Amino acid sequence: MPLGGLAAGWLGDRLGVRATIAVLAGLHALASLSVRVGPYRSGRPLPEEPMVLP
Repeated sequence: MPLGGLAAGWLGDRLGVRATIAVLAGLHALASLSVRVGPYRSGRPLPEEPMVLP
């Protein structure tokens, strides 16, 4: 988290606030897309019957 803040601050200084927000929004969209395309897409199979507690 601190490294992300430093990177965002550095980008904000170099590119400006609006451009930095656009770049980081694009990176966030790519990260979200990796969940749709990656191995988590199929998910974990759920059990057919509920678990019985003793």
